Amino acid sequence: MSAELPDDVMQRLVEEFKHKAVFLVGCRARHNSHEWCYYDVVVYPLDGKKTIIDEKRRIALIPVNRPQQFPRSSTKLINDYNFYYAEAVVDDEKYFKVATKESLIRAIDYLLEGTRLGALATKLATLNVAKAILFLKGIEPSPSHMYDQLADAGGEHAGKALELLNLAEDLGLLTHRASVLQNVLPEADAKIFTNNIAELQARWPLKASLYLLTVVESIGKERLFDLLYELRFGALMERHITETFSLLKDVARMN
Repeated sequence: MSAELPDDVMQRLVEEFKHKAVFLVGCRARHNSHEWCYYDVVVYPLDGKKTIIDEKRRIALIPVNRPQQFPRSSTKLINDYNFYYAEAVVDDEKYFKVATKESLIRAIDYLLEGTRLGALATKLATLNVAKAILFLKGIEPSPSHMYDQLADAGGEHAGKALELLNLAEDLGLLTHRASVLQNVLPEADAKIFTNNIAELQARWPLKASLYLLTVVESIGKERLFDLLYELRFGALMERHITETFSLLKDVARMN
């Protein structure tokens, strides 16, 4: 699908944010989008919440006020002012090195919460190891495309991560979990999630299951404790802890 925004929307953004940097991120900027994917438009520097500025054409506006948030190669510049774009992005090598380390640290953190989070702890730990595997290959993980990214990355570690994620879930349970998340996500995120999970579930349930896990993690560990019963991920299995930790150590040696 095209990375190009509709001309009228692009002109509107340039006029409204002429003193900001405006650029496209996400799968649309990387030319690997589904037809239903949203355009993620970043405006920097800008305070505020993510909003849907055009629901019909699936265009989301993302205000960002912290520098060096995006790898340069995964963006498409629309408008720049006062070199703000150079502040907002970071060179790929630095981005992926830092992101790999952060993902492995989060994986360890989730494993340490096994007593409280049960089976969800190993799933989210494995998810972060999977992200680290992609980062090490110079790939920025995309929530709704991550299954394909891991499959394309290939290799023993990516295959093991997919195995440990155990994505073959009952469709009724997947639908239930999706409804729980829709009620707790911010408005714009909920709209995007509802759109994407419906499309993925209708076509590829395994991909939908992995996408749902990425959204579960995005709500934050502390909030998960309150939602754990509703999400129904079950009790922790010691074997999964051992296998996930083993994979984590193997990937950490690659960094």
